[in-house]
Amino acid sequence: MVCRCLVRGRTLWLSTLLGIILLVLSRPCAGDELTAAERAWLGHHGNIVFVSQTEYPPFEFVENWRERSGMCIELVRWMESELGFRAEFRNMSFQEAQQAVLTGEADVLTSLFYSQERDRRFDFSDMTWEVPALIFVRAGRPDITRLHDLRGKRLAMQRGDYAAEFLQQQGVDFELVPTASFAEATNLVISGEADAVIGDQQIVLYHIYSRGLTEQLQSVGEPLYVGRNGMATADGRRELVAILNKGVALARERGVFDTITRKWLGTRYSVRLPWLQRYGIVLLSLAGLALVTAVLVIIWNARLRRAVAQRTAQLRESEEHYRRFIEALPVGVYQRTPGESNRLTVANPALVELFGYRDSADLMQSGSRTTYVRPEQSRRLNELLEEQGQVDGFEAELRSLHGQTIKVRIWARMIGAGEERRVEGVVIDMTEALRAEEERRRLAAAIEQAAEAVLITDARGGVLYVNPAFERITGYSRAEILGNNPRVLKSGEHDAAFYQRMWQALAEGQTWEGRIVNRRKDGSLYTEEACISPVRDEAGVVVNYVAVKRDVSREIALEQQLRQAQKMEAVGQLTGGVAHDFNNLLQVINGHADLALSNLAEGAGSRHHLEEIRRAGTRAARLVSQLLAFSRRQIMRLELVDPNAVIGELMHMLRRVISENIRLEFLPGTGVGSVQADRGMLEQVLLNLCVNARDAMPEGGELTLATEAAQLDAPSLAGEEEMLPGRYLLLKVSDNGCGMDQETLEHIFEPFFTTKPLGKGTGLGLATVYGIVRQHNGMIHAVSRPGQGTTFHLYLPVADQPLEAEETARPQASGIVGGDETVLLAEDDAMVRDLTRSVLEHAGYRVICAQDGEEALVLFRRHADEVNILLFDVVMPRMGGHEAGRRIQVQRPGLPLILASGYSEDGVHSDFVLDQGLTLLTKPFVIADLLRAVRGKLDSASSS
Repeated sequence: MVCRCLVRGRTLWLSTLLGIILLVLSRPCAGDELTAAERAWLGHHGNIVFVSQTEYPPFEFVENWRERSGMCIELVRWMESELGFRAEFRNMSFQEAQQAVLTGEADVLTSLFYSQERDRRFDFSDMTWEVPALIFVRAGRPDITRLHDLRGKRLAMQRGDYAAEFLQQQGVDFELVPTASFAEATNLVISGEADAVIGDQQIVLYHIYSRGLTEQLQSVGEPLYVGRNGMATADGRRELVAILNKGVALARERGVFDTITRKWLGTRYSVRLPWLQRYGIVLLSLAGLALVTAVLVIIWNARLRRAVAQRTAQLRESEEHYRRFIEALPVGVYQRTPGESNRLTVANPALVELFGYRDSADLMQSGSRTTYVRPEQSRRLNELLEEQGQVDGFEAELRSLHGQTIKVRIWARMIGAGEERRVEGVVIDMTEALRAEEERRRLAAAIEQAAEAVLITDARGGVLYVNPAFERITGYSRAEILGNNPRVLKSGEHDAAFYQRMWQALAEGQTWEGRIVNRRKDGSLYTEEACISPVRDEAGVVVNYVAVKRDVSREIALEQQLRQAQKMEAVGQLTGGVAHDFNNLLQVINGHADLALSNLAEGAGSRHHLEEIRRAGTRAARLVSQLLAFSRRQIMRLELVDPNAVIGELMHMLRRVISENIRLEFLPGTGVGSVQADRGMLEQVLLNLCVNARDAMPEGGELTLATEAAQLDAPSLAGEEEMLPGRYLLLKVSDNGCGMDQETLEHIFEPFFTTKPLGKGTGLGLATVYGIVRQHNGMIHAVSRPGQGTTFHLYLPVADQPLEAEETARPQASGIVGGDETVLLAEDDAMVRDLTRSVLEHAGYRVICAQDGEEALVLFRRHADEVNILLFDVVMPRMGGHEAGRRIQVQRPGLPLILASGYSEDGVHSDFVLDQGLTLLTKPFVIADLLRAVRGKLDSASSS
């Protein structure tokens, strides 16, 4: 029984041992997993070219300038060893790597997300790693927590990343900020140039933890999607995909994924292995540990020798490839001893050429410390290397063999230990780049500070840049206009054909110049002169448009004012040229009509005809007066007046002028002050404006007069050269009548412009208002829209001195009284002289007549004791009335003087303001006014 048990135990042990040996020997060696056809394909194809990204840690990246690392690289290296193929690595950007595989320049992408769109261009291996995509934002940011919060945000992503495609599929509208790497993307979020990073969880977290950014960045929300990462080949390469799939399956079976993941991420990949491999092998191995160990050592040694030989050959090839790569680089690469010795041990051809030496031996003999223009820069670089271990972008000035100064940036690091320590680095010549950067800064500063607006768009019209002048002119901030189309400025003042001609010229590559009326952000219109030019790239394709614009609104306003002034000057010169003689003629006509009417009974048959003559003469006199008024050639009798009082006294007459179906209201303002004005002219302005308002409301309406105090600054008076900043009276005349369109508004102050039917208006009413206001150093403008009424804004400067006392009531006309005094009359026009003499003699006065001022002086010397008053025409040949009167008053001070004038440029006034102390009768005067003036002056003289 015991023997049977021993035999049975020995048999069980031998069976177990045999099973272990068979199990170990049955595990495939390198390349045993491949079929004969696959091994033949590898033999025929040679090296498999893998392309990997340079900045996609921890999956794949280049560290220490030349060493490829990462999870994907380690997986391929393991598959290379196990399957027996030779892998050749090339580093490219993500987009370049995809293109290289599609064009056949490379065989395999080491890492690519699967998507249906990519599946049409690539064949994918089995999945290697699952990669969740998350949203990363600055720590503490509350407004982004889920997918829909990304709408309208600036999202940083690596160029070509699947995240952009995913967001577009989800209908999320966002602004893409493309970057070369996820590291750059995280930097943009930290600096605030991007709102979030949409990135692969492992990659972004690797950057966060490796760079100590855990306090600055955080992930939010659930994963947007989980990407299936795998290797990829060009579409149709089934043999290669089959080989890759066997390598992936073998690595997963043997726990390689767990090892790589644990090393790089510290988390285990869960892979279910067969029960026998997880537990049975361990139990059986314990039973036959000695034999298994021996067998495994033999097998492992064989594999190791082959792997070492293969790896050694790869390292030699890699070293040679690295050497060729360094020599081919266009930037300087070097290695030197640290500290003060500073001896070069490696220098590539680009560095030799930079310093102007024949070969690297000559450069290395010269050393590197002596190449610094300023030795303290060399010392500072060494200090930083000792403190930090590496330096990035250190700026220095070096001296070439021929003494030229070279501005460079240096990237360097310390490697090795003890006596083997070395400094290796890269030197980039920045001389031209810095010069170009300085020129660019100067150009940018000039554009930023230019008075003209500068606008740059892409080829489709999207705004890429505007300068501060554009913001100042349009009212739009840079943030508001960037990305928009300039059509936001369209005013509606130009038709479609205008813009079509502009774009046609630009599409043909021509420069467009012209004036455009645009609309500011506040809705106001402005006119600008624009020059728009296309910008082409090296291939001649238009890629941008540059517009330089100048706001000419003020210039146009000044031009319009100049044209208006020229019109007024022309009409004024014409009016002034005929006013004197014409008023003399009217004086004769009106005067004789008055005399004839005074001698006719009320029922006389000819009285009607004389009244019509008198009425026509009055209208003619008013017409001349209006022409002089709007051309600012009417003589003003300035006095200090209270505008509220003037309007209040005028309200009774205004109510008689306007229709009964119009409601008239006056809203006097407080603290409006007083103004220096001709009361009669001010009343004429109000009367003309109210009559215009009445005509605009034939069916009735509301007419409102209001006064208020206004403070005008320099910007408010832009284009008003004759007006100074300060306190002004604002008088508003508003109606709710038919209103006016923009075209009518532009012409309302022009002489003889009228919208009334023929015979209903002269076109001088508003022109007269304009002339009077301007003659008072004020300004007037109108605001109106069709169907919404019109408001006139009239500004007059407030006088510095206040009214001393309440104005007394204006004297009312009294009865006409003659006298028996002697009047010395001087008038060059015989008809006017005869008329005036007849009127005065009829009133009882004795009249002595002279034809001009000199004759008046002679006659005065003869009758000095008889003359009681002087009545002189202002404009006469040889000597005018003002000068003659002044000379006589020197001889006899206090002698009353009345001047009469149909028109005078400067005889009795300064800038058309009546000189102090003068009494002026404006021709054609009414006989009653003449007699009243003579009697008044005589009475005043006798009382004083």
